[in-house]
Amino acid sequence: GPAVAKEILERASVADDIIERVVYIVGHHHTPTKIDHLDFQILWDADVLDSLEFDEKKRDARQLREDIEMSFQTRSGKDLARKHLGC
Repeated sequence: GPAVAKEILERASVADDIIERVVYIVGHHHTPTKIDHLDFQILWDADVLDSLEFDEKKRDARQLREDIEMSFQTRSGKDLARKHLGC
């Protein structure tokens, strides 16, 4: 969680502004309405891709395409997911 991330980054002498950003993203990584910049969008899309890949055998191609359109925040994320998952 955020507290653990902050502790690790402080021990590694990471700059305060980076710590603040990482803590924000870690603390909100399940809340799409909190996505506020490209770095968070990229993390979100990577997490969605991982989830879709894990579940792809349970979904038909139409449902997988719909999930990609609804879930990804970036066009490049959607394109990568379609290519990677073959739909």
